[in-house]
Amino acid sequence: MPNSPDAPDGAGVDRPEGPAETYQGDYVVLMPRDPEWLHAYWEMPEERVEAAIAELGVSADEAQLQLRLYNVTDRLDAISGQPRLEDAVDIVVIKVDAAADHWYIKAGGAEQLYCVEYAVAAPDGRTVALALSNLAATPSDRVADAHEETWVTSAVENGETTKAQSPVETKWMKGHEKMHEALSSTGSAQLSAEPPPPEPND
Repeated sequence: MPNSPDAPDGAGVDRPEGPAETYQGDYVVLMPRDPEWLHAYWEMPEERVEAAIAELGVSADEAQLQLRLYNVTDRLDAISGQPRLEDAVDIVVIKVDAAADHWYIKAGGAEQLYCVEYAVAAPDGRTVALALSNLAATPSDRVADAHEETWVTSAVENGETTKAQSPVETKWMKGHEKMHEALSSTGSAQLSAEPPPPEPND
């Protein structure tokens, strides 16, 4: 599964301008680019990484920085709304460079729910998690079925135009409202409100 800080099309995307650009903290943000690609960006103080390496009891050369992508579709805790990482499917582990602060990740498909963990790993497989991202849902890869749309025209009564009614909701709209309600939660597992990255240049 190809993953790269500069994928797809070999064009890199810097972190979007905004509050996260100047906030000095520990975080990782995950955003869907399209049905097949996700984009993660993060910031982590060196002292946090060094403390995690010390906790693992390995040298800096032995330690490995990782992005751990979890498919948590239908695997959210019913009470807290947090992802159940232990039940995740299609876990993807990506080794990242210490100098990197963003990465493109190949997703497993459309209409799936993901989160990513930034972690330090030892050679024996032990890990220390540094930050867990928001939830990010890949969009649909098909045109939505919308067969129940009703177009309402205004009517003229006694020489005055009456106010037109709002369009009738479609099944597609109702389904997406339910999906949004299911994915919205408190804490670290909230849908990202960050703007999507710009399209890569050809």
